[in-house]
Amino acid sequence: MTNTSPARYPCLLACIAIVLAGYQDGAAAQDDTSATTSWSVQGQLRAGLYSSDRLLSDDTLAGAAALRINAQRDFSTLGRARFDAEVIRQRDSLHDHDRLRPRNVTWGMDAGPGRLTAGWMSLNFGKADAVNPSDFFVSYDYTLLQPLESDWRNARLAMRYEWPLDEGSSITLIAAPYSDGNRLPRERELSKLPRQSGDGFGDGVEIAIRYEMSASSHDWSITGWRGITKDPVLKATPDGIVREYPRSTGFGTDAATNMGNYSLRAEAAYQWLETPPSSGVSNFFFAVAGIERNFDSLNIGAQLLYRRATTSPPIGSSPLISELVRINGVTFGQSHRDQYGSTLRLTYRNAASKWESEAFLLHYTTPVPSTYARASVGYKPQPQYKLSTGLERYAGSGHSYFGALRENNLVYAEYQVFFE
Repeated sequence: MTNTSPARYPCLLACIAIVLAGYQDGAAAQDDTSATTSWSVQGQLRAGLYSSDRLLSDDTLAGAAALRINAQRDFSTLGRARFDAEVIRQRDSLHDHDRLRPRNVTWGMDAGPGRLTAGWMSLNFGKADAVNPSDFFVSYDYTLLQPLESDWRNARLAMRYEWPLDEGSSITLIAAPYSDGNRLPRERELSKLPRQSGDGFGDGVEIAIRYEMSASSHDWSITGWRGITKDPVLKATPDGIVREYPRSTGFGTDAATNMGNYSLRAEAAYQWLETPPSSGVSNFFFAVAGIERNFDSLNIGAQLLYRRATTSPPIGSSPLISELVRINGVTFGQSHRDQYGSTLRLTYRNAASKWESEAFLLHYTTPVPSTYARASVGYKPQPQYKLSTGLERYAGSGHSYFGALRENNLVYAEYQVFFE
């Protein structure tokens, strides 16, 4: 089935973007009055056309558009307000929907020896590139029609208290009243399954404590966390298959250091999952370590990945249980006891050039090869405009994580306007 109707949304917002840009150019010729207010406002308008949605469907030409506003203001001793949110219009095979997506909508103020921040916030633990074992708090929307994995991160309703200590160290306490699970490419099937526990209001708070040490050329941190898993575990009950988000406890650490044009990064975490042995999901260890090299306009980064399940996933006696075990094992990266992988990122950006490009590869080598690759090229004729195009490709056997997503191979084109 071919669906061409979504194309009208990017075209419509592209027209709005041109009007906004024209208004911005005209306003630049007038006297600057922004200095009379303490509000700092920036924004961007993006419209994209994708060859498919990210929902493993047969639909083609999926359209998406988003308007993002970022505003900040200091209120002297009362604190700082921050508003960073976007309105998204996206058409996919599940439904045609609009939604408000907060990224950072917070109020921060000094409180005692530290600083208290509350609201919707983007939490980012870990220092590895793209793959963060200790980022326990973060959930992703993998069906979102935006190009970069950083845009797929969901914000959290949370409260954070940062307590600075001596010599660049600090302790951070974080509490969240509920958790959102990942929105996966299999959402069409998962949304039909009842949710037994987890992933919602009233299913328990998430808490974390984090110690950080920062110096001029290196920093490291340790994080302890208690919450729920972000991916669902499928479970057979007398009433049918349900999805649940079990409780979990995690401990993670990360470190980074710079040596001239070189950067070294390492991150590792262990999670204890409250899942029965029959689920196919067990406690696991996950580690990432890599190196980056910076040239004048080119950055090259490579990492090694290692995952280990502390108990081998069991094989169920009935066909139904066996299939659920297989799906759970693939979802949690535990289809085998040990998995080895690597990432490679090449980024070209030149301040004197209007072109920029990036290529990213995530590959698990053994025991089952599985690959995700992305490449993009951007052109910025003016600071407030950007045109970009790219592709995503998944490869591997049908029993591997990325191999199961081969229907989500796509190409895209996107137009962005930046304004302030």
